[in-house]
This record gives sequence, structure tokens and C-alpha cells, in this order.
Amino acid sequence: MDKTSTQKSELKIQAENARRRLKSGYWENLQSERDAAIRDAKKRGDSTETLEEYYRSVFLHRVNAYNNAVDNKEEAFYKRVCEIVENGDDLNPVSRLMDQSAYERLDAAGKQRYIVNLMQKFAQMKERYDREKRLIK
Repeated sequence: MDKTSTQKSELKIQAENARRRLKSGYWENLQSERDAAIRDAKKRGDSTETLEEYYRSVFLHRVNAYNNAVDNKEEAFYKRVCEIVENGDDLNPVSRLMDQSAYERLDAAGKQRYIVNLMQKFAQMKERYDREKRLIK
């Protein structure tokens, strides 16, 4: 399969996903959820800037996740990080996040790189989690 046919198939897949989201009312639901949160914040007298920033962030992450398989993996990783943090198991998150079979196939230097990369990725996702939690409060 050459590059243009691969791009066409990827484009078709993205178009099918977009049609599915439109038919399911996904974006309308997200918009109504956002509007309701902003209405509630205004009733309480809270600033709506943080809510708008939060929903902008959610929107961008979800669009990127739909459009790029790498982001889908990243979003799955983020969900695992959220579970770890919410359950209070973030004392040793690396052991819960690592792919043990991939780790065992690496040499000593590869294992060190794998753990350092995993720790950096966890730190980035935890920072995102904390930022999103701050924004919706």
C-alpha cells in the first residue's frame, strides 16, 4: 500500500469517526454540559474563565485523541494515571503503569531509559490532572 492510499484510508477512518460523533450528538452534549457549568458558575458568582479554559482543554484533548492514534494511547495512559491518583496509589505509580513484558525484554540501559521516560510521562499527566482539577473547582 503506497503513501497516498494509506492517507486516504486514514482520512476515511477520520471521516467515519466524525460522522459517528455528529450522529450521536457528542458535540452537542459537550456544549450543553459546558453551558450548564458556566450558568451554574455565574449563579454562584464564580469566574467563568477557568471553566472556559477547562472545556477548551477537554475539547482539544478529545479532538486530538480522535484524530491521532498516538493521542489515543496518550489518553488511555492519562486515564490510567487519573485512576492511580484518585485511588491514592501514586506512591509507586511506575510499577502500575509499566508494561512488564516490554520491560523484561530490555537491556540494563534500556530499562533505565524506560523507567525515566515513564516517570516523566507520569509527571506530565499528573500535572495535567492537577491542572484540570483546579480548573473545574
